[in-house]
Amino acid sequence: MTRAAIDQLLYLMDEAFEGADEEDLLGNVRSITESEWATVPPGGTRSIRQIVGHIGACKYMYDNHAFGDARMTWDDPAAELGVSMEDLQSRALEPEPPMGGIIEWLREGHRRLRGHTAALDDAELSQPRRVNWGETRETRWIIANMIRHDDYHAGEINHIRALMQGNDRWAWEVADLLISPIDNARTAPPEVMGVRSPSTATVAPPERHPRAYRLPH
Repeated sequence: MTRAAIDQLLYLMDEAFEGADEEDLLGNVRSITESEWATVPPGGTRSIRQIVGHIGACKYMYDNHAFGDARMTWDDPAAELGVSMEDLQSRALEPEPPMGGIIEWLREGHRRLRGHTAALDDAELSQPRRVNWGETRETRWIIANMIRHDDYHAGEINHIRALMQGNDRWAWEVADLLISPIDNARTAPPEVMGVRSPSTATVAPPERHPRAYRLPH
């Protein structure tokens, strides 16, 4: 029994969901305020809560159909949140379930899917499993699709959040606004283009690479 491929998939799954950088799914959710969470941006039709609800519902559905009894439907309740998985991703709710409760529900869905993936060996990756629209797909396709799904919607959340917080710029462009050279020292003003920062902070020179520069928090 070999597990080299499974271990790589688990690594990618963890990195997409909650890795070491802010580009992962939960890293993008972490800086969202309660008001931003349920707000539909101008010109949009979905809130960040709806997108997170969709991500979580898909984790539960894919996991149940691939590794469980395949009886779960979108109308099933989202744990103890008092709404269905369909409602959580499809419409405004009154009252809104607590943001923390939805994130913990999302985490549990990820733990379930990850746990079933971790129990596999490499030989099972080509095994067909059920998907929720009545067909089958190879196990590796299902796992890869869930990894892509986290990455795809993390990007959506990142853009909506940036628009609402007023800092929808490339990192180096914001760096250019923050940096003012004074005798080789580089200091950042308190608030520039909606970026929350200390009143004075020493920062590194900007580089044109998204991971090469970190804005002060």
